[in-house]
Amino acid sequence: SISRGDCHACSSCSRRLASDERIWSSQQLVNCPAKTPYEGHLGLRDGHVFLFFKPEDEDSKCPSVAVDSGTMDADSDTLAPHVSILDESPAEGVALDHSLTLGGLSEALSQMDLADYSIPVDEYNLIGNNCGTFLLHLTKEIGFDYHEAARNATIVNYVSKSLVANKDFVDKIREAYLKENTGIFQQMKFSVWEYYVGDEGMARAL
Repeated sequence: SISRGDCHACSSCSRRLASDERIWSSQQLVNCPAKTPYEGHLGLRDGHVFLFFKPEDEDSKCPSVAVDSGTMDADSDTLAPHVSILDESPAEGVALDHSLTLGGLSEALSQMDLADYSIPVDEYNLIGNNCGTFLLHLTKEIGFDYHEAARNATIVNYVSKSLVANKDFVDKIREAYLKENTGIFQQMKFSVWEYYVGDEGMARAL
């Protein structure tokens, strides 16, 4: 199955549903004012995409924070938005060239109807209803325009190269496309298209 369990942002973190505002008053953030400036990053690990935010001040004692849509051990049947306070920042990822405050991130999440993004895992669809769907809407709330040409190119290049590095995930992409297009003509057309664009081109089209 598609990897969508824990945050994937690091090996250790405190994680709660994004709708649970207690995360913002947790012990790790008690000394971090709402006006603390953070810089946004996009991460991807094991086929799971997430946003993470690091303090702009490299000497800051405030932790990095990740946002993703995934399951938890207590409820492995539902895909839902979560916030994680990270013990360490992910080594991988791409900078989004976008800043916001810790309070701004909290406010953006509170303005969203997070229940709309909770779905049963059996409704998970790699092509159109996946762990990135919620994040695309969150970027709008925080004022990040991923449609801007240079930003879009950076994001697409990072995501596609990261995905094709995982052969199992490439196989899942191929399986998802063929499941969506069951007719023999569509499958023949897909085979020709995949031959010309390769695995990375197929991942870019997600």
